[in-house]
Amino acid sequence: MPDPSSTLGGRKFCSNVNVDLFSMVSQRRNYRTSIWPALLIVAVWLWIFWPLLTGQSVAGFRDSAYLYYPLFKWIDMEWAAGAIPLWNPYDGAGQSLLADGSSSVFYPGKLIFGLSFLSYPTRYGWYLSLHVLLAAVTSFGLAKTLGCNRLGRTVAAVSYAFGGSVLFQVSNVIYLVGAAWLPLALICVWMMYRSGRWIWPLLGGAVCSLMILGGDPQMVYHVGLIAVASLIGGWVNGLKQPGPDKKSLLLPWLLANAFRLLILILVTSALSAIQLLPSYEQVLSSHRASNPDLPVTIYQAISQDSPGSSQSSATERAAEGLLGIPVQGTHGDHIYQFSQPPWSLVELLWPNVSGRPFPINQRWVGGLPGADLMWVPSIYLGVIPLLLAICSFRLWGRSRQNVWLSRVAIWFVLASFGWYGLVWLGGELSLSAIGQSRVNGDLLEPSEWKLGPQVGGLYWFMVIALPKYFWFRYPAKLFVIAGLAICILAGRTLSNPFSGSQFAKLGAGVIWFTMISGAAFLWWIEEVPHYQDPVFGPLQAASLQSVILLALVHSVVVLLVGIPIVRGIAKATLPRPSLGIALVGLLIVDLLIANTWMLGLVPVETFESAVGRRYSIGYPWNDEAIPLPVKISEHQNDNPYSGARFASTSSPNRLAENVVWQREVLFPKHHLPLRIINRQSFSSIAGRAPQFGLLDLLYLCRNEFGELMEIEVASNSLKLEVRVPSDVPAKSLPMPAGLDWKVHVVNLDDESWQAEQSTGLHEGEGCEITSGCWQIQYVYWPSSFVYGAAISVSAWLGWSLCWVVLLFVGSRRQLCLRPKQSLP
Repeated sequence: MPDPSSTLGGRKFCSNVNVDLFSMVSQRRNYRTSIWPALLIVAVWLWIFWPLLTGQSVAGFRDSAYLYYPLFKWIDMEWAAGAIPLWNPYDGAGQSLLADGSSSVFYPGKLIFGLSFLSYPTRYGWYLSLHVLLAAVTSFGLAKTLGCNRLGRTVAAVSYAFGGSVLFQVSNVIYLVGAAWLPLALICVWMMYRSGRWIWPLLGGAVCSLMILGGDPQMVYHVGLIAVASLIGGWVNGLKQPGPDKKSLLLPWLLANAFRLLILILVTSALSAIQLLPSYEQVLSSHRASNPDLPVTIYQAISQDSPGSSQSSATERAAEGLLGIPVQGTHGDHIYQFSQPPWSLVELLWPNVSGRPFPINQRWVGGLPGADLMWVPSIYLGVIPLLLAICSFRLWGRSRQNVWLSRVAIWFVLASFGWYGLVWLGGELSLSAIGQSRVNGDLLEPSEWKLGPQVGGLYWFMVIALPKYFWFRYPAKLFVIAGLAICILAGRTLSNPFSGSQFAKLGAGVIWFTMISGAAFLWWIEEVPHYQDPVFGPLQAASLQSVILLALVHSVVVLLVGIPIVRGIAKATLPRPSLGIALVGLLIVDLLIANTWMLGLVPVETFESAVGRRYSIGYPWNDEAIPLPVKISEHQNDNPYSGARFASTSSPNRLAENVVWQREVLFPKHHLPLRIINRQSFSSIAGRAPQFGLLDLLYLCRNEFGELMEIEVASNSLKLEVRVPSDVPAKSLPMPAGLDWKVHVVNLDDESWQAEQSTGLHEGEGCEITSGCWQIQYVYWPSSFVYGAAISVSAWLGWSLCWVVLLFVGSRRQLCLRPKQSLP
């Protein structure tokens, strides 16, 4: 018999209901209502993303506009040309493209860029849009796994996928990929412990590897933290259970699930080795691997305690590095950039109450003392789901799902604060007591007080204590996980008997609090310092009162309409699909009004039409025959906005104007599709020392041998022909030092003479170039890529074989063997 609670808007019934009669009724209603969640989700998805799906518009804010759009376009051009894009010759002095995880070269989701019959803007729009839809589908599945009925699943999926924390990630593409796969990864973690079947670590490993290949390894790290914490929590709960039998089974349960967790880690690492190994190698030589000045973690503090140094100096360095204010400009400082301010939690109640930052600057919180750089304009996911989640919030209790979700939510809310630790909490109200603070990401001058504001925060503890966690940065990213837990908790409330009066009291309290705080807001807003944004101009102070008033009224109206609907669902003794559809419809309208502006869409012509050029082009040795144009900046201090005058003016079309300006000055990746070398371009994993670039190599070849006849540049190779005069003595071939390059040499005067060698040879050990005409091809072929590709290909074949055995050979009982005891 179908579960009565699975129907849209349905409630569980009393035991005295006629089961046979109810079964007939529920089956008919279930058939009519089962398709509504999918239709509603797809309809709102199409409504929001239609301009992207049809190629009419492009997400034009932040990284999406100046980084991922041109980067993915150039990678697409390289694949179309038959090259494997492993090396980027146009950024700086040249750098490994594969080692930069944000390139996501081998992410299977990028197969959509192979649809060459679609324009590139359309393919890029589909790539973004489908990941938002994937977030809705996977969160729907997570809600179902955790016991939510159809209404609860739908509410959870809509509020998660179209909430601010996920929807805005179209501007930070790799983090959108992580948010899309996160719910499915948590399904695997939950079921791995609950069911004990071996298919879940296999599936979880594949999902986590997709997040790594998609560019978000930090999300995988957090999934691992949740898995470890869940295992420890289950073991602790088992210790509390009475009875000798359960405790005797606890150790086998712990060992079995620890082994499953190990399988999950190994499968993830093997399937994504093609990305992990090059990235790991790059990180070790970057600023993220270590702080040359002060230790960032307790492990660095111990390792830097050399025998030759005094104990007092070592202790002072450790204290300054672990407890002090990070040195500006170092990775220790970047770790805490883009922290989620604690006061931003009011955005969960009032959408956009902090003000919209674009296209004109209305974000008044940017001028508050201690304000950090903005990661998400608004974290609003619906005031009704928030209050529903509060009804199910439990840190202890008998409901394992609610406790698990509540702990995940509170953990990652606190961790997302990052820079705002206990020291900040104790002293932020007085800047003189803090000694140093942030205003829009910039550090103020320090005073004598040494403790950093981040000290005492959960994120600070994770940085100094968790292995390799200091490699990551930007704490505000963690709120996506908390937002998911909140959305599923809302679905849990709708899926179990709950008190409609409790929700009504919460809603009434929010309404009264809104009315009281609204008056205080409107009075206090006049005293807020006016922040001038370098791109979107001065703060529009005259419109701030209307911005705040609109946010407050929005929440009040939603609650006045939603409270009767939720109370009706709570009191219903028979399935009421109409109430469920009304609630979902209200949530959709709520989120459409509150959040869709965050997509930051601009017309596709802004990216594809011809623009002016605010830079000059130079060529090696002033020879335009050499196809390597180099950007020469025309702006002081290489500031891309020198001369833009955006900071002093406002414009309703500033997003489009900003994209045009970025294309005109080639900031920072718009030079890639044009194949122009940009020495000022940056990478997310920058090396400590400059790398050996194409221009350096060409200079050596020309300086050593003479005339360069022909040059051919690709994403992973450089082919050139040199003519060595007869009066030039034999010399060793120049080699890119410290990089994994293969070199093929052919004597064009005698093609039977060929040589092949690798980098890493000592001077004089390479082949010698004598007089004549030579063809030299440098190919970037790192050993980390070779080994990683071999491991990943073998792992994916083995992973597929396991599923073939499961589905067709009949070994289901071996692969799905259940333990004797589930999660305690």
